Amino acid sequence: MLGEGEANHMALAVPSECRDRFEFAESFTVTIAGSSWQPAELDLEELVAVVRHRPQGSRLQALRQGRIGMFADTDGAEPISRRVPADHWLTVEVPDGIVHYFNWQGQWYEIGAEYLTVIERRITELLAQPVSVSLPPWTRDEEHEKHDEGWYNRQIAACPADDVAGIRVIGNRIGTTSVGADPSGRRPPCDVALQRHSRPRSRPPTMVLCR
Repeated sequence: MLGEGEANHMALAVPSECRDRFEFAESFTVTIAGSSWQPAELDLEELVAVVRHRPQGSRLQALRQGRIGMFADTDGAEPISRRVPADHWLTVEVPDGIVHYFNWQGQWYEIGAEYLTVIERRITELLAQPVSVSLPPWTRDEEHEKHDEGWYNRQIAACPADDVAGIRVIGNRIGTTSVGADPSGRRPPCDVALQRHSRPRSRPPTMVLCR
């Protein structure tokens, strides 16, 4: 797969040990197979391209020996993580009939048909439960209009007040939740929040995140 000209079954993934500080990263240092560079953002194609032309059987090992570190500045002078193995920044899915194999943080996992059946059944049960609010449909893109998250948030905001009572659209603004505001200013805690009041002036409304 690493030697092929595409990475359809691969994606970038933030290692568990880097997740808490990832939002503060302004640059990265990447060292793989003798090549080093310092990008502002990680790019899957760049990581794969470095090892693509290596001999078969040595590509994954090169990623495992490679290292990627995070920095809080653009000059790479303020490290906020250790230099993590490069393969821990990638996730891979290999389908084999009804069984899927996943590589995550350097380990392979098997997801069998029985597990998928359980998950699908649980999703069906959740979607079948009644809801207390009614939101407009999220339709497909039109020729001259992309129906992305921003578009859908505007549809909710334009609904009559009686139809979306208790709903607050946060969108790309930074709101405060029980876990605090996003200090990076890069993304909101959620797109839409459902406010439920207990008793008047007894305490702030509870915010149920719906992202």
